[in-house]
Amino acid sequence: MNNLTAENIDHCEASNLQVIVYQPINKWRTDIVCRHIQNDKVITNHPSPCKIAMKRKIIANRQIKVSRLISDEESGDDEPQSTSDTNTSYCTNSSPPSVVQLLGSSDEASSDSDTGEEFCLDEDVYEVDKILNVRSFKLGTTIYKQYQIKWTGYDDSSWVDESNLNCPGLLRTFYEQRGSFYVEPVAGADNDVGFNMENWTTPSQILQSINGYKNSNMHSSEIKVESFEKVRSYDAIYILYLDCHFYVIMHFHQTNQGYISDGTNMYIRDANIRSKIRSILLNKIKLKALQNNIQSRQDFCGSSAAALGITFLQKYKYRSWRNPLNVPPKLVKRLAKAMHKHDSILLETSKVNDRAEFCQYCTKRFFKPKSLILHERYCKNLRNQTN
Repeated sequence: MNNLTAENIDHCEASNLQVIVYQPINKWRTDIVCRHIQNDKVITNHPSPCKIAMKRKIIANRQIKVSRLISDEESGDDEPQSTSDTNTSYCTNSSPPSVVQLLGSSDEASSDSDTGEEFCLDEDVYEVDKILNVRSFKLGTTIYKQYQIKWTGYDDSSWVDESNLNCPGLLRTFYEQRGSFYVEPVAGADNDVGFNMENWTTPSQILQSINGYKNSNMHSSEIKVESFEKVRSYDAIYILYLDCHFYVIMHFHQTNQGYISDGTNMYIRDANIRSKIRSILLNKIKLKALQNNIQSRQDFCGSSAAALGITFLQKYKYRSWRNPLNVPPKLVKRLAKAMHKHDSILLETSKVNDRAEFCQYCTKRFFKPKSLILHERYCKNLRNQTN
């Protein structure tokens, strides 16, 4: 009823009917949300009256519908700000959310317009239990972090971007228990289509796999294998991290020559990558690219880098460099099984027909073995005269 008169009220009372005052839809839906939150002992500080603002957000390449409560003063803004302080996360799914907005307690929450909570009008309310783990990845010079969240009442956990966190108390407790604020970046794919970050690995895991083979008779060598920090003054094998992908570099410091290879031949295929790597190396190493076709899955970049590093140990010991690089398939399968436990998209293996051998002194390419032998004798004599 919009217009109530004395006659209408008397008629309703005589007919045992209850008079209900008309309320706009925004108001009674807001009352339902606030009443539901109060019943769960969660106090909100939203000004009254409130309205519900609908918008869309893109978080981690996912488009999410977001409902927010705003006051009349904020209703004219294009980007309504959230002013509630809770320790509860809301989403529009019936299962634990994959990407949500988290809020800390009332003394921790902020009013950043880009970090408001997501309200669910008709679904369950999800409460954060604790932070289980953290991971990071690096694009250019920027490091992005994600946290694994355990939800109250659910066995499953989900990963949440650091930009969507607003709970410094929980983060402080997590890092105190962890004992370190350093998070080593992970990598595993050369593009952003269909990857699974559960398969991604860190440079330390790759180095651990490579060093496990250094004591074998076939791969034993004095050469150091390390994560790239700077160009060393000794022969070394570098594991280079660039844009969520690993590259393996063999560096001969006396001649400033080297070989480079990666699981999907990204260095060969992308001129921009070649330019970036030259800049990282300060143009101190003249690189020769070695092709391969060992990587079969989208996220198996880590095991491919480990297999290439182990193969580089063998090639360095016997001074036998051939293009394309011959990597034992059993080694690749063994490393992939040990380092990747989740499903991944199958890649189309590229056919490599270019076969060549390189001089161990100047890395010049030869297609005929006899020419290579003669040239290496010349290079060796020249090198001895120089020394």
